[in-house]
Amino acid sequence: MMTTRLRRAWRELVRKEDTVPAERPYIGPAPGESMWDWAQRGAIDWQLHVEEGELKLELERQRMRARVLAEDVATSGERSAE
Repeated sequence: MMTTRLRRAWRELVRKEDTVPAERPYIGPAPGESMWDWAQRGAIDWQLHVEEGELKLELERQRMRARVLAEDVATSGERSAE
C-alpha cells in the first residue's frame, strides 16, 4: 500500500516528466549543407564503420590463430617431454 507521501512524490515525478520535452538529436544536414552532401557524408561514415568492423574481426581472427598455435606448441612440447 502506497503512503500519502509516496503518492505525492510519484505524482510530482510524473508531472515533471510530462512537462519536460523529450530531447531528440537532430538528424539531417547541418545548416547550409545540401541534402546531397549530407547523404554523401553519411555514406562515407557508414563505409568507415563497416571497414572498422572488418578490421576488428580480422584482428580477432589473428588473435585466435595465435592462441591456437601457442596451444599447439605447448601441447607438442609436452608430448616431446614425455
